[in-house]
Amino acid sequence: MKVRRNRIRTLISVLLILAMLGAGVYAAVGSMANVNNEISVGAVNITLDHFYKKDGAEIRGVYIDEDIMSGAIISSVPRIKNLGISSYVRLAVNYYDESGVAAEAATATDLAADWTKIGDYYYLTREATPGETLDVFKGISVPASWDNDNSQITMVLRADAIQAAHLEPDFTNDAPWGAVTIAEFADDGYQTDSESHASAVTVNYDGVAEQYVDVPDDFLAQLNMLTPGDEVSGEIAISNKSNEEHELWVDVDVSDAALGSALTVRIAKDDAVLYEGSLADLAETSLGKLAPGDAGTISVSLSLPAETGNDIGSIQSAISWKFRVDATEEQPIPVGPQTEDNITAAMIIFLASFGGLILLSLFERREQNEEE
Repeated sequence: MKVRRNRIRTLISVLLILAMLGAGVYAAVGSMANVNNEISVGAVNITLDHFYKKDGAEIRGVYIDEDIMSGAIISSVPRIKNLGISSYVRLAVNYYDESGVAAEAATATDLAADWTKIGDYYYLTREATPGETLDVFKGISVPASWDNDNSQITMVLRADAIQAAHLEPDFTNDAPWGAVTIAEFADDGYQTDSESHASAVTVNYDGVAEQYVDVPDDFLAQLNMLTPGDEVSGEIAISNKSNEEHELWVDVDVSDAALGSALTVRIAKDDAVLYEGSLADLAETSLGKLAPGDAGTISVSLSLPAETGNDIGSIQSAISWKFRVDATEEQPIPVGPQTEDNITAAMIIFLASFGGLILLSLFERREQNEEE
């Protein structure tokens, strides 16, 4: 019986010692640095209205059942408002008789400054700023062909807009915008203003990650308003001041899947490309191992391809970057200040283990005294 009891005491002692060791390395298995970026993708969005003046009052709409004489100049004000990002805009005006056949176009009068007529369009020769309202012209001159044989003429207006960023229109060309395809924009509720959008960047460190990864507070802060063709970049300093080799990992989470698929990312370490491709496909990727004393720079570039369409427009999203540092050997690594909960748990484990060892020692001494 004594032999078995001794073995049980030995087993319990070993477990208690292991518990004490466990308290000593509590929360020392890995470290994480979290970086959260708010991201906004700007959209092209405009409204188009028509006004005319009658008896000194401005009326929204078009002439209905009005007697208009050939050669007369009548009030006609196409009005465009830019609800989106800085854009170039143009206006097409077409006329049709009551059978739907194209009629001779009226001539615009009092064409507003910065507008020019090229081909079938009136072009604004400068950027329309966010929130700006633009009157294209103030009237039209009725052609002589609108005689009594044309009892009804229909005026059809169509306005187009294209982002100003990365576009260099040539207003000496017959097609100032080049070969572009105009697509409908589905988000009628999208609207921006002339104020710049602030991009909040939050950097959080867990464990010892801050000792190896230095993410600046303005990391990729330019994500406040992206447009197709834009590229933003940032740098992260890394260093290993410990006596052990560690490996650095990166992962990312994008709250909007469509945006994550559209964005491309390039990650390089000291000019060596570590990853290049879709942001959505950036799974946990190693950024290399850091030997003791190693230091370097991680550069990150994000771009929205110029061919990105309106389906990505007006997205408000967030990107969460996760940088993790792992030890290559399963040994305790230095930890920063423990949280109050962690310290309490460790102390309880340590005190319980220490008390258990004292009780076992007293129990064994008592048995030895009895045997004597």
